[in-house]
Amino acid sequence: MSHNIYETNDIVNVTTEKYFGTTIYTVDNLFKTPELIVDSLENINAPLWKHEEKPSYNGIHFFDRRHFVVDDQLIPVHEKLAEVCGGKPRPKYNNRFSTNFCKFTKDPFNDYKNNYWWPHYDAPGYTAIVYLNDITTAGTNLYVGIGEDIEPDNHEHYAPWKPKSKYYRAKTLEAKFNRLVIFDGGTFLHGMAIDDDTFFNTERKNLVIFLDK
Repeated sequence: MSHNIYETNDIVNVTTEKYFGTTIYTVDNLFKTPELIVDSLENINAPLWKHEEKPSYNGIHFFDRRHFVVDDQLIPVHEKLAEVCGGKPRPKYNNRFSTNFCKFTKDPFNDYKNNYWWPHYDAPGYTAIVYLNDITTAGTNLYVGIGEDIEPDNHEHYAPWKPKSKYYRAKTLEAKFNRLVIFDGGTFLHGMAIDDDTFFNTERKNLVIFLDK
């Protein structure tokens, strides 16, 4: 039997925080061998996300790559994460995860001082993110729309930067290596926290699992 690189540590400490009537769950040191997960992902030539959509600046001003991993050894991971938040693994999707590997070019297009990166909603349910960078930094922003609380248009890779004047940043989830954060991504606007040049010099890395309520 091959080594299970997705084996988790025992989850004994869960930090919870109330957020607009929901709960944010945080667990540190989720995986036993997260370095092996990172190594395995870096050995996969992940394509640019939605590369077929035009127009797009993906591959020009930024490089947004996604892995889609399917492995039955992930089934108990989904079950453990569901226990943390009181959710449920998604039928037919309980053996997989996707990633978000992203790096930005030093170009005026990436104006993080005046804009937020693509605030969006996920499908209804819980969004579980495991951060995989070996630094502690801002991870994910949670927003409230100012005026009309609407998801941006579908031009994720053509017009991803949205004026800060249209969104109130209610909270920033801190990213730490091998940290799990679960929140209600189907109810609240959220997006990558790009507040400085960190991810202009190194690739932002995480994996994502979606759960039902």
